[in-house]
Parts: sequence; C-alpha cells; structure tokens
Amino acid sequence: MAQGKSLSCHVFFLCISSFYLWFPLDSHGSDRYIFLKLVSNSVNGCQMNFSGEYNVSIDSKGRVSVPAQFRDELRDKYQTDSLIVTRQDKGLVAYPPSRWAEIEANVLAMPRGKLKDAYLRNRVSPAKECPFNAQGRVQVPQSLREYAGLDKIAVVVGMDEKIEIWNQQTHADIVAESEDLLAEDAQGQADLGF
Repeated sequence: MAQGKSLSCHVFFLCISSFYLWFPLDSHGSDRYIFLKLVSNSVNGCQMNFSGEYNVSIDSKGRVSVPAQFRDELRDKYQTDSLIVTRQDKGLVAYPPSRWAEIEANVLAMPRGKLKDAYLRNRVSPAKECPFNAQGRVQVPQSLREYAGLDKIAVVVGMDEKIEIWNQQTHADIVAESEDLLAEDAQGQADLGF
C-alpha cells in the first residue's frame, strides 16, 4: 500500500459462518474486494442452539421422542431436563424453561387489552412443562396433541432457541408456505449465501 493513502476496511459477520474483514481492491469504486476470515463460528453466542429436522414416534401414552442432540443442548446450555410446550400456528412450540420465563415476562408486561388477552389465552395459558423420562421422551398433554393433530409420528424441528413439533401434513404445508415466502426474496437468499 502506498504511503499516505488510507485503506477503508469494513467488518461484518455471519453467525452461521465467520467474522470477515473486507477491503476494496482499489479506491475507484470497484466491486472487487479482498475478504479475510478472522475467526470461526460460535462467536459471542451466535452458534445456533437447536438445529435439525427429525421424524419421531409418539407412543400410545402421548409421549414424544426428543432427539438426543436437543436433550444434550438442554442439559449443557440450559441445565434442564424439561421443555415448556405450547400452541403456535397449528403446531406446538417448545422452549427451555429459562427462555420461556423471558417470553412469559414479556407478555405479562404488556398493557392490558385484547392483544395481551390473546397471548395469555392462546400461548401462555396452554403452556405445560414437560420433563423428559429415562427414554428421552416428553409427555405432551392430550389437549396440545389434539390441537396439533399429533398421532403416531411427529416432525420435530430445531429453530435456534425453540423447538417446533408438527403433524407431518401440517409440517409439509408450512414448509411449502415458507418456500413461497423465500421465493419472493431471491436477492435476500443470495445475500445470505443460499
């Protein structure tokens, strides 16, 4: 680099990959850059908590198998052997108890009114703590299983700080809706590296 010239540097990071520095190759507005990788993922807690999609069995007593990877994450990161399960979008969503406590506090802090009542009625009140048994299954209450249409097989999806539990057909429908939404954001997908 020539003496007396400054080189601007831009920093950005992707939680699922790494920190990078990027430098323009010249000062004439070129679109060419040098990228320097600095560190690996999991910087400042950016690594995803729960990730993966699994078809799991539901036994005759309504116990849902939770993948070992998710149970390990709950024990290691959240120091718990249970999940808080509630309703959401024709399926179920499960949170570590500490994360659920934050969500519940946010709802309780809302001003009184119809929206707060809707959150309490449809999300907070149906929530149940479901501890794991020795086989790594959680007993999901019948009312929640009926809401989600769960029978013998469920789709369990890791979604960072939460776990979704779906009926197979409902999951297929929601994945199709998500694909349509993503198709409308082609540039956003490219910007993220997909």
